[in-house]
Amino acid sequence: MKRSLRSLSVFIVSALLLGIASTSFAQEKFKFGSIPDEDLKMTTYPADTSAVAAVIFEDCNIWYTVTNDFAIVKEYTVRIKILKNGGLDYADFSIPFRYGDSNDWREIVSGISGNVFNIDENGKVERTKLSKEYITEEKTTESYRRKKIAFPNAKVGSVVELKYQITSPYFYNIDDYVFQRSIPVRYSRFTITIPEYFIFTKNSTGYENIKYTEKNENLTLMIGGGRNLTCSAKKMIFEGSELPAMKKDDYILSRYDFLSKVTFDCAGLQIPGALYRNFATKWEDIDKRLIENSDFGKQFNHSNLLKDELTALLKPEMNDNQKITAILNLVKEKIKWDSKDALWVSNVRKSLKEGVGSSAEMNALLICLLKDAGYEAYPVVMSLRSNGRIFINQPSMKQLNYFVTGVKVNNKPMYLDASSKYSSLNGLPIDCMVENARAIYKDKPSEWVSLQNLKKNMTVNSVIVKFNEEGIMTGNMKSLKTGAPCVNYCLNIEEENDIEEYKQKLASRRNLSIMEYQVAGNKQTATSTREAYTFDNNNIALGDDHIYINSLIFPFIEENPFKSETRNLPVEFPYPYEHTQSVTITIPAGYAVEELPKPEKIVLNDDDISYVFLIKHDENSIQLSQKVVLNRIIYG
Repeated sequence: MKRSLRSLSVFIVSALLLGIASTSFAQEKFKFGSIPDEDLKMTTYPADTSAVAAVIFEDCNIWYTVTNDFAIVKEYTVRIKILKNGGLDYADFSIPFRYGDSNDWREIVSGISGNVFNIDENGKVERTKLSKEYITEEKTTESYRRKKIAFPNAKVGSVVELKYQITSPYFYNIDDYVFQRSIPVRYSRFTITIPEYFIFTKNSTGYENIKYTEKNENLTLMIGGGRNLTCSAKKMIFEGSELPAMKKDDYILSRYDFLSKVTFDCAGLQIPGALYRNFATKWEDIDKRLIENSDFGKQFNHSNLLKDELTALLKPEMNDNQKITAILNLVKEKIKWDSKDALWVSNVRKSLKEGVGSSAEMNALLICLLKDAGYEAYPVVMSLRSNGRIFINQPSMKQLNYFVTGVKVNNKPMYLDASSKYSSLNGLPIDCMVENARAIYKDKPSEWVSLQNLKKNMTVNSVIVKFNEEGIMTGNMKSLKTGAPCVNYCLNIEEENDIEEYKQKLASRRNLSIMEYQVAGNKQTATSTREAYTFDNNNIALGDDHIYINSLIFPFIEENPFKSETRNLPVEFPYPYEHTQSVTITIPAGYAVEELPKPEKIVLNDDDISYVFLIKHDENSIQLSQKVVLNRIIYG
């Protein structure tokens, strides 16, 4: 009687459940400079015992005033409890503010004050006031500066509080107010009072319950010359209570898109019979501003920056793809990325001379060189996925924070990012794979383009398995990776410093002994990589009457990532993807197949996701294949 070999495979079903939590909006009793005992003695946050810190109270109040022109005043107060060592970063604050070309266009930060509360050795409350020596100012860009605040004597168990005021001449630009953070928030309130003369649109996003109330008020503004302007105003109050932390999620690229927040966009100002200003912006207006800006459009007009190198580099026998790739590699050779993502170009010539620059300088140089080589090249602006999506129906320059290079060959567009170490034609970093990017053309209308599915992102595995004379499972693995999986592989090798360390980590993760490890491919452009190795699996050996084997050997998903009972957020994958794996298992002498998993085909929403599993066997072997195709990246 023959012994039997059973083959098992893994099928994973994930369910997304929408949970609704009840929220109370009891207004916090708060007095700046005085701390309740229960807040100071708190050692863990009751609603989230893993929290390293928690916002106990937060309040932001915005109103309008008049100096030489309209201005807005923001008064902000926050109190935070430090619960663990990881929460000490929340005792440091940064206050960014605009620093225009003249005093009339500079924001003023004033009234900074703060306290740190601790319990001393005798159990008494110890209060340390924030002094000026712990407040510094630094320049971040030509247009922005920031106040940096480091609270003294902050430690685990401390409560820190801060308040300040900003007066801004940019009365038409109200910053988003975000209620949620990466730590829980016990209570947060946002109040804004807008005179009747301003035309605003209000938008709220997020999954948490934010209470909203509004009322009309009479408002008197001093407009100069001793004259008063009396008008009605709308006062809007937003309150959030017991808001959970928005923690890191491997299946959300930009948490900012899903944080509970409120945004305002100013369309215009109209004082009947006296004044009218239109602030409504079209994307065409933003295109024009970008093209005319000295830190953007004018930076793409440099010519002959590397004339001799370019002439020597481009050979007549090269095709267009080879030439463009050669120019891309020349840029990466001449300028090393300083790890800064940027929209605005500082100085291409300076970066070329110093050999280091931001993503903006590198892509600007790439555009200039491509133009010198006779190609139609142009910037493609975007909001990086980590920065949040662009709302096309709300045109705003502040949504943009990055650009890549677009180039057309025979009127067919291709996209490159010079700052990406392993970039290639249409091989962009995951953060740049956005649904809506805007190609900025100088002599024709700009247009929206999608950068999500430019290249085939694919892994093809072939596995051959048998049992050696000692009864140990041995095998041969071959893997072809193209597109993003190839880039990820190169980054993993780099992170582990060398291939040997990567091999050891791979063997440990898969619980194997790996031998004869080989890899082939162009690491500079990371277009494709072929990985091959032999392995021993000491955990599976002959000897028992029944042997159970995961027939996929290397499963596409090893563990269900969705373990929570509820999920309010959607699921976002990094990129469209295709994974194929074929496996051949030689049946060992003396064994026979007793049970096989059944073939399976699953299709979700008209091929958004498809899964196909096929299996068969003969007297000597089992052959199976698995194919997973992910055509969409976001699922509600």
